[in-house]
Amino acid sequence: MLVRDEVIDYFREYEHIPRDILERELKIPMKSRFIISIIGPRRAGKTYFLFSLSKKIENQVYLNFEDPRLAEITYRELRDVIRIFIEIYGRNPDYLLLDEIQNIENWEKTVRELHDLGKYRIFLSGSSSKLLGKEIATQLRGRSLSYILLPFSFREFLRFKQITIKKYLSKDEEARIKNLLRNYMEFGGFPDVVKNEEKLKILKEYSDLILFRDFIERHRIRNLGLARMIHTFMIQNYSKESSVRSLYNKLKTNIKVGKDTVYE
Repeated sequence: MLVRDEVIDYFREYEHIPRDILERELKIPMKSRFIISIIGPRRAGKTYFLFSLSKKIENQVYLNFEDPRLAEITYRELRDVIRIFIEIYGRNPDYLLLDEIQNIENWEKTVRELHDLGKYRIFLSGSSSKLLGKEIATQLRGRSLSYILLPFSFREFLRFKQITIKKYLSKDEEARIKNLLRNYMEFGGFPDVVKNEEKLKILKEYSDLILFRDFIERHRIRNLGLARMIHTFMIQNYSKESSVRSLYNKLKTNIKVGKDTVYE
């Protein structure tokens, strides 16, 4: 349910979007008449990518549907939120930046309507587990283009560390980059992992979050123990070819499980 004072408070707070944001390598069209959807893994930086877009455009409204003040609105109230923006700032936005839009049930109905008005350029984001490219294409009925944002590439990782790649490197610079490469190969490029010291703890939390939110909840899996074992197996063997048969043969040595259950 929309609470007007909370929406006004939200807009006042988001006047101060962070400006010191790493420019990502992903390029998207800014003038497209298609709805642009940014999908990708959780915590890959989709919110900050939308922040970076807001730096490049004027007369835009950014709505984060993970913010408690917006999390309970219905899809029908989305247009009311835009009207409140117009009342506050005295102008109709040209760009709509809709972050974690999948949290609004039936969001696609209002987004299609807003797009069909022809007044807005719309950018939306969502976690890939709930907002897959093929699902967006179905929900938005051919009105969208999807772009995948992944964690930092090594080049982005180096830029974040304020390292400039030059044609010629000193021995010290070369050693520094090799050290960073080992770090990147071990811990990856999730932005919060790169920024913080407790890397393994953060990665473990990400792993659990993906397991429960994107695997167990999404597919309504009841056998949690089996789901966790499959999840662990896939992480440990991600670089190898695997089959359901090989997975079953591995699992049956540890737990009593039927082949049909593993297939399901």
